[in-house]
Amino acid sequence: MKKSIKKLLALTLTGAFLVGALTGCGKSGEDDKTITVAASATPHAEILEYAKDKLKEQGYDLQVTVFDDYVKPNEVVESGDFDANYFQHVPYLESFNEEKGTHLAVAGKIHYEPFGIYPGTKKSLDEIADGDSIAVPNDTTNEARALLLLQDNGIIKLKDGAGINATVNDIAENPHNVKIVELEAAQVARVVDETAFVVLNGNYALAAGFSVGKDALAYEKSDSEAAKTYVNVIAVKEGNENSAKIKALVDVLKSDDVKKYINDTYGHQAGDQCLKVIAECLKKAYSRYGNCYRIGGDEFVFLSTAADSEKEFLKLQRDFEASLGVLKLPDGSEHPITVAMGYSVLTHNMPHSMDDVVRAADAKMYEAKRRMKTENRS
Repeated sequence: MKKSIKKLLALTLTGAFLVGALTGCGKSGEDDKTITVAASATPHAEILEYAKDKLKEQGYDLQVTVFDDYVKPNEVVESGDFDANYFQHVPYLESFNEEKGTHLAVAGKIHYEPFGIYPGTKKSLDEIADGDSIAVPNDTTNEARALLLLQDNGIIKLKDGAGINATVNDIAENPHNVKIVELEAAQVARVVDETAFVVLNGNYALAAGFSVGKDALAYEKSDSEAAKTYVNVIAVKEGNENSAKIKALVDVLKSDDVKKYINDTYGHQAGDQCLKVIAECLKKAYSRYGNCYRIGGDEFVFLSTAADSEKEFLKLQRDFEASLGVLKLPDGSEHPITVAMGYSVLTHNMPHSMDDVVRAADAKMYEAKRRMKTENRS
């Protein structure tokens, strides 16, 4: 029995900070048609670049400057040199305001970037040894987020109630005596050859060439509290949230066209997550009847000797489809997971090879896909 996942839309994204110049001239006048935004390189600046033409159609000139840290983008918005920035989540913004006495506000929530644990000198969390070092971001909110992810994966245990304010001083149990190496967020990825593991913001992971779905040894789930808490935002100085040009910027970034760009360009994590959901459902539904294999892309094959009739195969198919449920995305939306399936039976007296059986199942699967597409269009 062969399955293929129907194409699924996703909304999340990550981003990264690289290098940039410090220029800009923010103005808040309603007649001003220039929008200056301080942003991280990937994906924030890239998303903004894509949005430029949409804003140009409304008469706005979007000017994007890339920064490589978490401090200057907020300072230049506070000073009025830039209209907005796009790189941070709400807890970081609130922490920055409290620590620095700034007056930054959220103008719009755009996308979510998952934290992940990535390989350094060790390639699996099972390889962790006594005294290993793990690099994490050193700013207040992101360090807490990293520590919570390490706790979720059994590496440390934090004091009760530490939550999103956790620091290394809140580590209550450390069974492997790991050394937490605290670094400025942009530097964490640069020590992969020096530490056992690194815990990276989604943006810095992209910049370092990592894929959350393919390379992360563990990461925040899209239906987790983190997905709701750490959405990346457009930030402005208090009082400018409702200016015409800021509202235009936020509306464009939330438009279906920009969402599609984000999905197509950075949506691998949701696709990979969907594959993992499918694989887990296959395992639960069929492991006792035979073996399941991923044979490429979004295609799986299930081989079984437990069913030898069409009726029995159809029952297995129904059991599997009933287990799929929905995929929850970071924006809170839910998308049904659907599959197209085909099957073929090989008996001892048939003059066919296993390749023939798989090809026959493949043909039925594609027939099912075409039928599903036709039904969706009607």
